[in-house]
Amino acid sequence: MINLGFHSGKQAPEVHYYPNLLDRVLEGIALVELIAMWGGYFRLREEFTPAMEQAIIASLLCLLVGASAYFPIRYINFPVKITRQNVAMQYTLVIRLCRMLNIALTGMMAASVFMEHSELCETLFYAALLGMAGSLVAYFILAFRYK
Repeated sequence: MINLGFHSGKQAPEVHYYPNLLDRVLEGIALVELIAMWGGYFRLREEFTPAMEQAIIASLLCLLVGASAYFPIRYINFPVKITRQNVAMQYTLVIRLCRMLNIALTGMMAASVFMEHSELCETLFYAALLGMAGSLVAYFILAFRYK
């Protein structure tokens, strides 16, 4: 369940969203981050370490957050009341938020795996954290604008 507010999507009309090019690009970015993390991990390490545990957790989180973009509307709580007029836009906003959070979370986890090897990874970690916060702020602004 995706809980962004108090208004349930259970009574909302069923919406079928078909991902477009932007959605596929966002999913691809998260996948490229994940592949780069694993490629870099196997290039630097060959044994099971705590960083490998982080990489496994990052992979599972990427799959979980990525799959949440495909949840039906009845499993989402929205910050605004859902009506026939706004259901499509609100559902689209939640789907895009899930994809942006997937990119940010995968970036944070990938940066944390390599943080001990590079100073740049710490900067990338905080940039991904700011991206996550910015995505949430943008979502709530747009959700209330299009209520």
